[in-house]
Amino acid sequence: MWLIGALGVVGMSSPAIWLVAVAVMWFVARDALNGGLVFYAFGSTLLAMVVGVLLFALADRLDQRRLGRPDHGDEDLTDGHV
Repeated sequence: MWLIGALGVVGMSSPAIWLVAVAVMWFVARDALNGGLVFYAFGSTLLAMVVGVLLFALADRLDQRRLGRPDHGDEDLTDGHV
């Protein structure tokens, strides 16, 4: 389960990596950037982020099943006990 979670974390952190890469490309080769490269960078960032969130959610759900807890999120925090 930890491997799926790790892949999810990498997928969710990839937007930051892509933003840094696009910023470096923008400053270094501003004239050479065309719309296709920018579309590819941001499109792949969005895809990586969605896949990362889904993998992280899957790992959390599998972990909840393994621990025998119901998968209800934070509902158990609203029972009046602080």
